[in-house]
Amino acid sequence: MRSVSVLVVEDDEIWQQIIEETLQSLDCHVDVASNCQAAIKKLDAHPYDMVTLDMALSQEEEKLTVTASGGWRLLVYKLARYFPGTFIFVISASFKDQLERVFELNKEYGVRGFTTKIHFDPNILEDWVREVQEFKEAGGRPDVTTQELLSIYRSRPDITTQKLLDLYEQQLAIQKKNKAQSELQKAKLGLLAPPMFDHTIRQCEEEIERIEAEIAALSR
Repeated sequence: MRSVSVLVVEDDEIWQQIIEETLQSLDCHVDVASNCQAAIKKLDAHPYDMVTLDMALSQEEEKLTVTASGGWRLLVYKLARYFPGTFIFVISASFKDQLERVFELNKEYGVRGFTTKIHFDPNILEDWVREVQEFKEAGGRPDVTTQELLSIYRSRPDITTQKLLDLYEQQLAIQKKNKAQSELQKAKLGLLAPPMFDHTIRQCEEEIERIEAEIAALSR
């Protein structure tokens, strides 16, 4: 499995250590940010596959509502907007009885998973890392895609989040098309088992046509 790069956004030193050591045991490359400013600086400097996010990033923020926390602002105004391809998982003690916020995290901002700190289990992190690895193994976006999208966003500040997501999907479709064309070339060169020649060529050509239609639709 491919290595996963992770940014841990957490202010508590004990929790930083717990999460960092667990991820390192799973062969992840881990960076830690203890506040919004440090997280933004690291995100701008390096594309991460995965972010674990605490909501309250100081003792003072523990007294605030979830939507007033630094973690919430980082999610809404930075991660969800600029990094639609990054897997975001929330590890937070901030929610208590505000469970509707958990659904909002997923529906509105694309958070892939959530756990409260009181229910934290290292196996949850293992499951999350495996999800990211499987996505990468299946041909998920390379780091360069995130950088390209970020470049597009910075050069066109008027672009909507939905358009940015469409561009992201278009990049993935182009990647799939390139893979299908590679398989088609292999089939035509006779690099696949003989019984598969006609079937594989036909299958690849159909896949390329489908993807080209998908790219055309996203480009409108």
